Amino acid sequence: MKTGKIVEHQGSTNIALKMQSVMGWLVGLGLIAATMVLIAHGLPKMDFGSAVLRPDKSEAFDVFEVIEKRLMDANAEPGRNIPLIFAANDATALRQSIITAQGVLKTDEVESHLLPLALVPDAEAQKANLKALQTLAQREDELRRAVDAAGFTEVAFALTQNVFKQWREWTAPKITLPLWPKPVVLENLGGIVSKHEEHGWMALGSLRLAAGRGLEKAAVLHALEKIPGAHPAGWAFLRTSLEPLLKREILRVCVPTAAIAIVLFFLVFHGWQERGFAFLVLAASGWILLGGMSAFGLTWNLMSVGAVPLCLGLGLDFTIHVMHALREPGMTRERVAALGRSLAYCGLSTGLAFGALATGSNRGLITLGMTAMIGVLTVLITAAFALPWLWFRRQERATA
Repeated sequence: MKTGKIVEHQGSTNIALKMQSVMGWLVGLGLIAATMVLIAHGLPKMDFGSAVLRPDKSEAFDVFEVIEKRLMDANAEPGRNIPLIFAANDATALRQSIITAQGVLKTDEVESHLLPLALVPDAEAQKANLKALQTLAQREDELRRAVDAAGFTEVAFALTQNVFKQWREWTAPKITLPLWPKPVVLENLGGIVSKHEEHGWMALGSLRLAAGRGLEKAAVLHALEKIPGAHPAGWAFLRTSLEPLLKREILRVCVPTAAIAIVLFFLVFHGWQERGFAFLVLAASGWILLGGMSAFGLTWNLMSVGAVPLCLGLGLDFTIHVMHALREPGMTRERVAALGRSLAYCGLSTGLAFGALATGSNRGLITLGMTAMIGVLTVLITAAFALPWLWFRRQERATA
């Protein structure tokens, strides 16, 4: 039984030794292939758009894009139509927000705008109009007789009768202003004005930027954001809002990660030889990752950028383990091969787990999963197999 375990262990070690040689050449081929892909297609592009947040396959999104293309002039600039959302706890605040926005939109940056001010009740105007409505409501019988005398049937007066009934309800002594239409009326407005339990009253508007005025140069949008309760919306505006955030997050992620990597380079590795090998591992892995992303059409976005510290951290982790083993006196290929086999189990489980995200339905998760899987598997192969293969080949040439 013990002999069988020894034979099994030797067999696994032999496989790991062969893997060193195979993976060493594979990394070399990967570098050549990545270089050719990057020359042909260029580096992976930065995608600051909001498309990464949408489902990968959605009939609703696809149909919306087709409708938008057909309705838009072929020479029109995309992203000029910006939806506006107004939200407030009461009608007075909602109306004031829309009135303030109306003043802000009187600028050369805006070609046209549509605001739902007429649909939001005005308490002062209602207070003045209710007296006149009350006077008209008291003449309902007189108006009914005039309709009958003109030869109309009773059905012809039904709508007017309901209007008078509503006016009498509004002129009750204890009525609270402003008065809102009944829910059925608001529903028929297509949601332009609506009431929500959590967010209070909401209204929808829109604006169209002037020709040649891109979202990045439209100061009017930033002025609208400063109005309480006013919120520019839409996928195009979301992209411009996410772009500076993403740039800041990239700096927050990459700069500390790079600083930690540099500190580890000097604290963990001994001498410039070890640091040189560690740098080659990370550089080769990063170059192959860029080539793989370009080959699969992946982009750097607010989701896939999260794979950078993951890949760099695992690359340093694997390299530290292997380099410490290679540093030990009398270290043999077999012992390093056994270590590489153990690291392979860890790296494969992590890489394939992230790769499972690529089967999801969200574009952001798909790019994150693909980027992380390519990066993790690349640093695993490079650090756990190609590094010892190159290390021992260099030693053999030095002693030859």
